[in-house]
Amino acid sequence: GTKKQAQEIIAEKAASVDPYDFRRLRAYTLVMLCLNTGARNKEIRLAEVGDVDTTQWMFNIIHVKGEDSYGMSRQVPIPPEIHQLILTYLLARQKWMANTHVDSPSLFPSKESSSGFLSDNTIRQIKKVVEDDIGVEFELRQCRRTFGQRNLDRGLDIESASVLMGYATTNTTERFYSRMKLEKAQKNLKQVWESTAVNGEHAQEEEF
Repeated sequence: GTKKQAQEIIAEKAASVDPYDFRRLRAYTLVMLCLNTGARNKEIRLAEVGDVDTTQWMFNIIHVKGEDSYGMSRQVPIPPEIHQLILTYLLARQKWMANTHVDSPSLFPSKESSSGFLSDNTIRQIKKVVEDDIGVEFELRQCRRTFGQRNLDRGLDIESASVLMGYATTNTTERFYSRMKLEKAQKNLKQVWESTAVNGEHAQEEEF
């Protein structure tokens, strides 16, 4: 319950955030992007502004976990409900960079670092803006898990979820979401019972 409520509150507040309040706009855009694309902390931190394609509405996740060995870059569709938030943020980002004289390709630029990319610590501070607003503490990896859970609940197959989340195999996805699989299996079984009861098929069963 609490997770779902938090997620809904974040979405509501993100929709009504003041476009001139850069600090809060940046925080909500970052968290909503994690919630809606399943990006990892590192993947958001090292994302460049060009990685967000607002024509095809794809997020090109390039600097993935294990990028030099097992990690694979991926493109994740950006859902329509956050298109306006992203466009508003990208405009505000340009103004912020002009005002602060920061020149960085980073999607979420930093004044503090020489590279212009956020540190892990700064990401936590940005996330805290949202936490303070909604009165709930959370980790960005919970946003990633919510992304996986929500799409599996909607009926997305496990292979697609694995690819979109950047897992090399479905094993990790299955380990994280096995409870959901059991619940879905139980629900499917009950639906089968209902449909067979309606059609009267159980009367003609001849397995024994």
